[in-house]
Amino acid sequence: METDRNIFYKQAGAYTAFHKKLGVLLEPYLDKRWDVVDIGCGLAFIDFEIAPHVKSVTAVDIDAEIIDEVKEQIDEKLWGEHARKAEIAPIVADWKCLDDAAWDVVMTCFYSVPFDEMKDLLAKGRRRAILIVHGRKPNGKFDPLEDEARKCTAEDMESYLKREGYRYRKNVAELQFGQPFKTIEDIHLFLNQFPGFAGPVLDEDFDPEKHMLSTEERIIKTNRYDYPYYLPKSFNVAIFVVVK
Repeated sequence: METDRNIFYKQAGAYTAFHKKLGVLLEPYLDKRWDVVDIGCGLAFIDFEIAPHVKSVTAVDIDAEIIDEVKEQIDEKLWGEHARKAEIAPIVADWKCLDDAAWDVVMTCFYSVPFDEMKDLLAKGRRRAILIVHGRKPNGKFDPLEDEARKCTAEDMESYLKREGYRYRKNVAELQFGQPFKTIEDIHLFLNQFPGFAGPVLDEDFDPEKHMLSTEERIIKTNRYDYPYYLPKSFNVAIFVVVK
């Protein structure tokens, strides 16, 4: 059964066109002759956007349920807009067990890899690596169970790449990735389940009721039939393209 978290995440991506815009930013660094592996793919939304611009995408995640959901999305989507079903191959695997240099490009999208394992990850791609991280430390989190301390920022990544002597390009963009809502009930469900989305929740004087009221005040009416309400959120993205 699909979780509320995944449903909200899909709705946010579709409403803001976040992954589509991110795909446009990645297109100049891709080639139709190349095979790409996406490490820690999650729901693989970015893979659907880059698939038309590469030869193939192997979507890798250790979570079998997530990969099953990606397979369902392939059945639903690729016969339509993207047309070529074989371009995305989802697999359940630990990325450390994958062969080195088996793909032209290794990519990660907001996937936390300890820097002492980064060389092993970069070795999975023959030509280049595309590392997508937070442009700056998030001011809130979608899932209250996420460990924000492990989230890599652009500053962290750039320091590492410079220290290790990698050649790279960096592109930073500010994208919207707020949350749309169909009903007032959805707003309450979202704010109860994901209180960190709108800002920090760990302050000593944190008051959940005041926090929720403050968040509700930020929700705007869209005049759209499908999603009448929207909670804006700006998301800073940094793309590092490491050249082999």
